[in-house]
Amino acid sequence: MLGQPFLRLFPLLFAALACGRSTSSDGLHFSVLKQDLGSLVAGELKTVTFPFSVMGQAVRLDASDGSCGCLETRIVVHGSTVSWGETLPVGTQGVIEVDWDTAGFRGMKHSTVVLQGNGPGLPQTLAFDGDLQPWFQSTPQVLRMGVMTEETEAEFLVRVSAPEPFRLLKLRASAPPLEVRGLPNLVSSTEQNFRVVLPVDASEEGLHHVFLSFETDQKYRFLLPVEWETSGLTWIRPRKLLLGVIQPGISAQTSVEVGVREGRMKKPEIKVEGISGATADCVTLEEQSRYLIRLQLLENPEPGPFSGKLQVRFLWTRRGKTVEVEKEVSIYGLVRSHSE
Repeated sequence: MLGQPFLRLFPLLFAALACGRSTSSDGLHFSVLKQDLGSLVAGELKTVTFPFSVMGQAVRLDASDGSCGCLETRIVVHGSTVSWGETLPVGTQGVIEVDWDTAGFRGMKHSTVVLQGNGPGLPQTLAFDGDLQPWFQSTPQVLRMGVMTEETEAEFLVRVSAPEPFRLLKLRASAPPLEVRGLPNLVSSTEQNFRVVLPVDASEEGLHHVFLSFETDQKYRFLLPVEWETSGLTWIRPRKLLLGVIQPGISAQTSVEVGVREGRMKKPEIKVEGISGATADCVTLEEQSRYLIRLQLLENPEPGPFSGKLQVRFLWTRRGKTVEVEKEVSIYGLVRSHSE
């Protein structure tokens, strides 16, 4: 049986053994990891704070990964911003501040920020929820332009309303190729108008999605999603060829389609520039309206990155008028060296 003196010494021996090694209380600690922000007005820049402390062992916060591009995270200690990658010593008390741009959201929104770094308590996930109610109402809520041609300028009217008078001032950032006309609003009102314009021959063929973000004279921001598809009367797809990594000794092959939606076309003339030894030929898919261009690279190209252009030229006849059309496709790739 152990004597009473040894039993009294046991807690002291355990404490001595524990010294010098991490315990579950070491590292980065947060007083709260998830917050319910309740009902919020969409359009406000909301700052969410998560207080923290560093105990027992220093930590380093290297980066944050937000669940949305609407989040911006920073480290604040004693009122000053600390750079990512700096070591936070034991005893540090601060907050993680997350700026949340709520413009454009409706209903319940769940957001997370994952803190990456080195030390106990990392990585760590911070989360918050909010029920967003729009302050601005727009007609339409999403501007769907439909199918646009490259030959005609398109203009669309947008109406924006709010419960109190306001002014739309300007775009927070340009969103090419779109243009906005009618800003700034000169008179404060509960309803404002502006126009969104897609200029002639301003976008490549395919589907396009853009967000227009507006500054206002209120604390709320206005966000308008815009969608359209560009469909030219003459077309080529894809407009870029990304060949990726090519193994040495393997011949790379790819293809491009070219055609017209109205009228008729002659079989295209093709030329490859900037890539030594590349060859191309043309196959008829639909007579006088659609052709397949097949591109082939040499089996033993020089290792390293390469780029070039596929030049396509053809005669197009429409409504009794014949014009020469030129199209260009950019080509990019990387040939792996034999030693890799």
